[in-house]
Amino acid sequence: MIWNEEIFGPVLAIRTFRNEKDAIWEANNTEYGLANAVLSGDSERASRVARHLDSGIAWANCNQVIHPSTPFGGMKKSGFGREFGELGLHEYLNEKTIVEANPGVSWWWYGKAV
Repeated sequence: MIWNEEIFGPVLAIRTFRNEKDAIWEANNTEYGLANAVLSGDSERASRVARHLDSGIAWANCNQVIHPSTPFGGMKKSGFGREFGELGLHEYLNEKTIVEANPGVSWWWYGKAV
């Protein structure tokens, strides 16, 4: 059950895997994707695995580090949108596009006037 639900709390789930591909598949085989942390004595491996995880944030050889300018948010059923940083600011904005032309100007998108 711990492998299929989103757990909030001081829980450390440990599991062994035969190879990176299996570990990535198991981690991504869930409806959730808020955050992942990958710890390894091989920094390149930790970075490689973190890039393949389906989550809003993945830490490689660290955990819970979020700078104020870092966008934070989940994937899948762990939410949408982002908090913090410039991307988080857009959550509070309503953007509008206005296209203007001088009177009488036409781009003839629908054919020439008859």
